[in-house]
Amino acid sequence: PVIISKNVGLADFVETRNLGLICDRSPISVAAKIDQAYANRDMLKNISELAPDTVRNNFSDANLLNQYLSLYSSIAS
Repeated sequence: PVIISKNVGLADFVETRNLGLICDRSPISVAAKIDQAYANRDMLKNISELAPDTVRNNFSDANLLNQYLSLYSSIAS
């Protein structure tokens, strides 16, 4: 599980796949998310079980290569 700022590029990925908690960059916001994570052990367990496969599937070499090829093809067209 991660706590990530909403200003980080992967924040949408983390949020839509329920892989962690999204916070502002303020210390109060980060502390609140740490408290939330600590209080919700079931959420942490679920994330810990699902995250490895989700990350492996979305960031495999083959998947990243296909995403880059698609991006470059759309730019070149």
